[in-house]
Amino acid sequence: MNEKIGQRIRELRLYYNLSIEELSDLLGISSGFLRLVERGERGATIERLAKISKIFNVSMDYLALGRETDLTKNDNSPVKFLERILTEHELHKIAEFGKGLSTFNYSAEELDLLFVSIHSQLKFLHNIKSRKNSG
Repeated sequence: MNEKIGQRIRELRLYYNLSIEELSDLLGISSGFLRLVERGERGATIERLAKISKIFNVSMDYLALGRETDLTKNDNSPVKFLERILTEHELHKIAEFGKGLSTFNYSAEELDLLFVSIHSQLKFLHNIKSRKNSG
């Protein structure tokens, strides 16, 4: 059972393009322990499964039992994902930045590229913040 849960966690992590280190920082566990969970060699606590469920917006049923959920039916957009992992202050700053973008005529592709760039920078900043708080 641990193996299947670990496999689903790994699939979700990869779906959201998170590294082991990024997800372990969000969960407050070591990357080594997360590797063991993903391989099914260790089990995750109910509390950690609940946190993973919240981060990825999936049900506990999906994590534990593999009851399929269509990730595209749920609101798993990159914006909603960021809302789940960022603080209110960080989200406010992004919203202010977004208001400034409305004065430009960006194509959908350009906005997607811009979002990917912002997302990457935010993940980087989040990692730095996590390391400062832990060390």
